[in-house]
Amino acid sequence: MSYETAILVAGAFFGAVVSGSSGFAFGIVSSAVWLHVLPPLRAVPLIVASSMILNLAFTLHMRRNISVREIAPMLLGSIVGVPLGVAVLQTANAGTLRMGIGVLLVAYSLILLFSRKLPTLALAGRQSTMADGAVGFLSGLLGGATSLNGVLTAMWVRLRGWSKLKQRAMTQPFVLFTHVLTLSWLGGAGGLDMRTGRDILICLPALVTGGWLGLHVFQRLSDRGFNRIVLWLLLVAGVSLLSRS
Repeated sequence: MSYETAILVAGAFFGAVVSGSSGFAFGIVSSAVWLHVLPPLRAVPLIVASSMILNLAFTLHMRRNISVREIAPMLLGSIVGVPLGVAVLQTANAGTLRMGIGVLLVAYSLILLFSRKLPTLALAGRQSTMADGAVGFLSGLLGGATSLNGVLTAMWVRLRGWSKLKQRAMTQPFVLFTHVLTLSWLGGAGGLDMRTGRDILICLPALVTGGWLGLHVFQRLSDRGFNRIVLWLLLVAGVSLLSRS
């Protein structure tokens, strides 16, 4: 096994374990490994495609908990955000965007990690719909530019004070939908090639094994334990974005 292949497999496995247990963060973990040997324009479509495969499996696994009506505003927002994010990836320096989101994630996660009581945001009706749509747009924008579309969504569903199952039921199909959009736009821009397909085949066994293990970890977590893991992952995501800005 070559060094590059070993890195591909390792990134896929550890990313799948974390994604299976938290519902997001595949891109955070896999990119930290893969970017040691892959250029960004090769790594981003691989992250998106691999995460799409995982999230399809996770979404099917949680289909009984998913409400299309509740998640629709976020999905509609991402339809607008993803093309703009892909344009940033293809034509502009995304460093400023990553820095801004990184600062937000670090501040958010540190405040909540050291809070005695986690705050919640109660919204209903029109306010909830508009806020969910705005979060969907921003998450789609970040996903198109950096492939990290789950981090803002994870922040948002945590603020709503939902159970771990409700958080996953909102995050999982959103990440899947946004990845499908991103992959489509990257393909249209020439971001996909035969090498991406080869890389996916190499990673597939590690994705399946890691995802299965991650789901078993999730099932054993309490709501509090799940929220703490999500906050630590958001902190890692913020630091990762700042280090790449």
